Amino acid sequence: MNEEAKLELGEIIHLRRSLDDITDRLVKLNASLLYRGVSYEERVQGGKGFNLSNIIDKIDRLEDKYNHIFAKTLEKIRLIECRLELVGRDNPFYATILRWRYEDGLTIEVICVRAGYSYSHMKRLMEVALSSYTEKMSHNET
Repeated sequence: MNEEAKLELGEIIHLRRSLDDITDRLVKLNASLLYRGVSYEERVQGGKGFNLSNIIDKIDRLEDKYNHIFAKTLEKIRLIECRLELVGRDNPFYATILRWRYEDGLTIEVICVRAGYSYSHMKRLMEVALSSYTEKMSHNET
């Protein structure tokens, strides 16, 4: 069951990158609409067959798609954050080492140096922290 926790926690880095990417794409879409609105409008008037309303519709559909993905991604990040907060209420150190490992992407070795523990002891602590997170996963699902 800890494997599911590892997978879910491992997603948070990718989800945050995805949010940044989606935000960048939305900004580019809006800039594109403003830029293309003038140039395509001129082409439509020139009779080259471009239809500005079709372009705007396409951009609107893409924007809706990105907004939907953005909302789902943000919801998943909030769920993971909530579970980490619950782990932190039981034992703040467990939440800290899980954040270091899965949000910051630090290796166990670096976490050992930061926390002042041996590698084998940190591995045990990490397993207990993952078990605590897994417990929170099962409580949130019901």
